[in-house]
Amino acid sequence: MAKGYPDFFGFSVFMQYGSFQRKAEDLNLVEDGDTETVLTISGKGKIYFGQLTLSGIDSPDLVTPIITIDGSVFSLGTLFYLHSLGDMKGSAFPVSVFVYDAVYNVYALSMEGGITFVDSFSIAIENNDDLDCTVDAAIGWSEVI
Repeated sequence: MAKGYPDFFGFSVFMQYGSFQRKAEDLNLVEDGDTETVLTISGKGKIYFGQLTLSGIDSPDLVTPIITIDGSVFSLGTLFYLHSLGDMKGSAFPVSVFVYDAVYNVYALSMEGGITFVDSFSIAIENNDDLDCTVDAAIGWSEVI
């Protein structure tokens, strides 16, 4: 229970979070034509931040990040589409592109905090490009106690 809050009903109305945790997955290879899960968290929790770095992509309009929250799949659109939403950073859309380098084929995405999940949270990459791509992913989160 939160300190200073009177416990009139015998239970706390506030969610209690455990310690901050960081999970990182480096150098996941996503082959052309495949969809690979690059990061998974099991349990109940809240996301504080997330980051994806993708490299080796020839056509950013053929690569799609996918978020799955408690079994519900959210296809976020291609990297090219997410880049075109650049003016909407900080909106209700959960992901924004902050590096879009078509010369060196490096792309980086950030994820907004505040996403909660009850059973699981995962990030996958769908690669329909002709080339294999490499994905680094990191996420900061806390487990709900």
